[in-house]
Amino acid sequence: MKTTLALILALVLSAFTVNFSVATTFKCTVDEVDGDKIVLNCGDDAAKIESGTQVKIKTVKTAAAIEGC
Repeated sequence: MKTTLALILALVLSAFTVNFSVATTFKCTVDEVDGDKIVLNCGDDAAKIESGTQVKIKTVKTAAAIEGC
């Protein structure tokens, strides 16, 4: 009984973690900004994104240049 319960709990836990950890990263460039709309160019990866899907956009951080002597 104890082994069966542990197996069931492990299966339920793995089912929940697999569904929430599916994410993909694309590298896109901004083509146009028009008010509150942004047009992105993702190349061939654009076919993988459906209309209405929420996306998270991060800007590329650039380090400050260090000048020497």
